[in-house]
Amino acid sequence: MEVLVKSPDTDIADAALVEALIDGSPEAIIVVDGSKAVLRTNPAFASLCGRPVGDLEGLPFRKALPQDDAGCQLSDAIDRAFETRVAGSTHILCNHGHGFELELEVRLQPIVEAGRIKFVVSRLRQSSRDADLDD
Repeated sequence: MEVLVKSPDTDIADAALVEALIDGSPEAIIVVDGSKAVLRTNPAFASLCGRPVGDLEGLPFRKALPQDDAGCQLSDAIDRAFETRVAGSTHILCNHGHGFELELEVRLQPIVEAGRIKFVVSRLRQSSRDADLDD
């Protein structure tokens, strides 16, 4: 995340705060840069993908995501965010193992600078529709 937060106008305390917020978030977060490479993930996202934290950075995002149906749906959603430049949300079904599926809500936020997409930030969390079924 250093690339996102370090600039002449940003001090180290701000960068540390952003890092702590991302790493501590219960939502799975992936930041994809303008070249469509993974810039940053957090521990929740790495866990969702079954990979160690840090293994995904630098990879083309399509190669970093699981090659299952949920990973393909997320890849398509990120591609749409790059194409449309519009924030939005969608739902995907994820096989969570042990024979059950988990519905995830995906929120996508393109960050546009000088008319070009600089980053797409994706946040994933258990869908409130799915969570209601757990109660």
